[in-house]
Amino acid sequence: LTSTDGVTWSTPVDISNNGINHVATNGVNIVYVDGDTIGYTSFANPGTATEITPVPVPSGTGPVNFNQIIYGGGYFVVAGECPFGGYNVPVYGYSSDGVNWTVKTITDSSLQLALANNTSEDCRFSDIDYNGVGFNFAVVGNNVGGGVYTTDITETFTLTNYFGMVPGVQVAWNGDTWFYFNTSEIGRAHV
Repeated sequence: LTSTDGVTWSTPVDISNNGINHVATNGVNIVYVDGDTIGYTSFANPGTATEITPVPVPSGTGPVNFNQIIYGGGYFVVAGECPFGGYNVPVYGYSSDGVNWTVKTITDSSLQLALANNTSEDCRFSDIDYNGVGFNFAVVGNNVGGGVYTTDITETFTLTNYFGMVPGVQVAWNGDTWFYFNTSEIGRAHV
């Protein structure tokens, strides 16, 4: 759908084989995620889209499930999970244009243990936000809470990027403070 005034809208055009769960834009391209799919279109031609199939996943992992996409700091950034070593681990990816992607899992073993609460339990990146300086990923799992923060999305995350706190399903920057939300709690993160 498109609109120049927010009141009158164009006729919807089906552009995705799977659906669209989350959308981000850089003002030129519109990029969306749904499960294991990343797709993109442009404001110039919003009635057609290209889906990236398969999404480039790290070696040794299974299909990715993307939970969120944002645009910030010159990058489209996705957050999600994928199977690795018998359980699900957080996965993230970035692209400067929404077309060519680098997707990474957490490979630092000490960070893997911290994210999984020192067990071999499933955990995932459930959400991501950007505050003009860095990216904050919410971590969710069984009895797992916290986040991963970086000012350089292209770096490989290590334990120094991690901070523990209440399990947060969503993360938000309000212009002054990071907030983590779940179904019954709100926590402030100081990163």
